Amino acid sequence: MSLVSGEIANPWGSALFGLIFLSLIATVWGVVPSVAFGGLVLAIMRRMPWRRRPATVEYTVAGVVAAGLYVLAGLGIGGLSPGAAMLFAPWATTDLWGSNGSWWIAASILLAGAAAGLLYAVCVKRG
Repeated sequence: MSLVSGEIANPWGSALFGLIFLSLIATVWGVVPSVAFGGLVLAIMRRMPWRRRPATVEYTVAGVVAAGLYVLAGLGIGGLSPGAAMLFAPWATTDLWGSNGSWWIAASILLAGAAAGLLYAVCVKRG
């Protein structure tokens, strides 16, 4: 606990504010790459000569591919310019594969891509 104006501050209020702020930032920063890379992969999928409608597995793989492209682009930009990476992929400024073990960030982005592909498959099947 910390002292604020002579009184003890509420630690839950600051934690809740931090969580809401982090969620807002992650959402705002995540929309542009999701639309860009997801739209690119979906455009490629639409041009493929399918004999049938793509199955759930294909959409899931497409989501992982789109997320993988984002991870690769983020790591590439982070290697070239950390300042530019803060605008595009703030997680890419950390050492993902080093001794600190931040590899889980890339893994969570890939899992989110798989979840997005599953969600898209459900939406497409319903029409």
